[in-house]
Amino acid sequence: MQTPTSWNQLFSHPYLDWTIFNNTLVNYLSALFVLIFVTLLAWFVNTLFRKIFERAQTRSQSELAIDVARATTSILLKSRWHFFLALGAFFAINFLSLPAHTEQFFRGLLLAIIFFQFWRWSASLIEFLIIKLYEKAESEEVDEITTRATLPAILITVKIVLFLVFLLMGLENFGINVTALLAGLGVGGIAIGLASQKILGDLFASISIVLDKPFRVGDFIRFNDSAGTVVHIGMKSTRIRSVGGEEIVLSNSDLLNGRINNFRKMRERRINFTIGVVYQTKLELLQKIPDLIKDIIEATPNTRFDRAHFSQFGSFSLDFQVVYFVLSNDFPTYMNAQQAINLALFKKFQEEGIEFAYPSQSIFVENVKLDAPLLDRVSMKT
Repeated sequence: MQTPTSWNQLFSHPYLDWTIFNNTLVNYLSALFVLIFVTLLAWFVNTLFRKIFERAQTRSQSELAIDVARATTSILLKSRWHFFLALGAFFAINFLSLPAHTEQFFRGLLLAIIFFQFWRWSASLIEFLIIKLYEKAESEEVDEITTRATLPAILITVKIVLFLVFLLMGLENFGINVTALLAGLGVGGIAIGLASQKILGDLFASISIVLDKPFRVGDFIRFNDSAGTVVHIGMKSTRIRSVGGEEIVLSNSDLLNGRINNFRKMRERRINFTIGVVYQTKLELLQKIPDLIKDIIEATPNTRFDRAHFSQFGSFSLDFQVVYFVLSNDFPTYMNAQQAINLALFKKFQEEGIEFAYPSQSIFVENVKLDAPLLDRVSMKT
């Protein structure tokens, strides 16, 4: 058996000149070789860089270098086999002679697959950056539950926008006039935009909640006449578990347009209450009352006394205004402290002979002459 003495003799064999669909066997073999070579090369480069950056995560000392390595690794992990195959086919098709329409179709299809992979990479990068920014902002208060609850809103929005951008690029490569398409959809887009205005408003309000963080899951908030604990923050609405136990569903846009009282950051409660004693109380006892109140509050756990003063002459009482702080934002702790203070005040006032005032009226009758016979008749009737 004779063997070829050179590559020229090998590739000059007659069977390589066979023509199938306007392409010789050499063209098909060249295209197949380029397809396999580029596909394997792209896969190898992707795997190599992924391994390098995975090692960099454990060996780097700089936080920035670690973040870059993590971001690159997460991006490369999104690579799929059909992207490598489409990349190889995109170069391989140059070695074939195809009809113009057929070549344009295949190139558009391959570019669509490549664009889809770029969309996955871009979405992965933006997702990583958003999560990182979310963790950086007030990192000491970052809550995993809140992150899982609210982050999908902004991620879905970004992914949709990116998908539309790459979709338009893909349509352009298929020979579709994107400008004319957008102009034709303009009127319909306005109608859809008006119809979905409320939904989009809630969606962007959800994104604002993620970035600005006026509240998070687990916070106790008050909004208008509603108050309760936030149990879920979604893309359209926020759910609050009220004190009574029912679940209140509020629109995100309505929440941000109103005034919200958030009690999570409240380190202590300021309590202001008034007590009244009767007008018959002696001056010496009136002067003692502020000190009595101060001693009682200072002896109560989790409280800090602020002031107690004889504030005003009420319609039926002498009023004392008392201000103190509960050193906790827990409502039961406040109620326990107030109850202890009330009981101690009641006991101390009894010991000192001080009477609490209550709504009453006194009628004073002066210089009235009574008719004795009339008084006798009234007495007999009664």
